[in-house]
Formats: sequence, structure tokens, C-alpha cells
Amino acid sequence: MLALVGEFVEIAKQKNQEYVISFLPDNRSVDYYEATGNWEYQPVIDALGEKGIRTSRLGNRFLRTLENRGFCSILGSPRNCSGHFSAEGYHLLAEIMKDVLLEEHLSKFAGVITPLP
Repeated sequence: MLALVGEFVEIAKQKNQEYVISFLPDNRSVDYYEATGNWEYQPVIDALGEKGIRTSRLGNRFLRTLENRGFCSILGSPRNCSGHFSAEGYHLLAEIMKDVLLEEHLSKFAGVITPLP
């Protein structure tokens, strides 16, 4: 994972593009966070930070925006808490990413890497 992200960042730099590495939560990572108070991918974020690679953890933003609603409510199959995002979930993701890009003052966006479980 670290090598893949590192290569992505290098390609973005070679193309004179900005980047943001974002960690998108799923229902399992939210469950882990609620049980432990930590995101399961925090060690990866820490390792990337040590290499000077900027990251954005989106889980807290989702939970803050949803407030008392459960994360499952924005999934395609909320009853069994599974599937990709629903239309509402994708809209929320777009709003969150817009905020991240504005906060990071990013004028170019190189792309997205979504690690598979």
C-alpha cells in the first residue's frame, strides 16, 4: 500500500499536479472506529505522514455530518449495512471532498486510489 501510494504521489509530482490521499470509510472501518476510537488505517496514515505525504481521513467528516444517523443509512443496502454508497452517500462524499480540496488549496486533482480490503 505504501509503495503504491508513493508511486502515485511521484507520478503526480512529475506531472506537476497536486494530490490528496483520502481514506474512505466503509461499514467495517466505522464499526472498528466506534469500538476502539481509532481508525483501522491510522498506521498507514502515520507511515505516509513520515514520508511527507499529505493524507485526508474522511471517516470523521462522514460521522460528524451524519450526527446521530448511522453510517449504514447512506449505503445502497442500509438494512444489512452493505453495498456501495446510495445517491445520498455519493452526494455527501462529493461535498466532503469539495471541502477537503478547498481546505488544502488544491487547484489540480490527480486522481483517486481506493484500496481494496
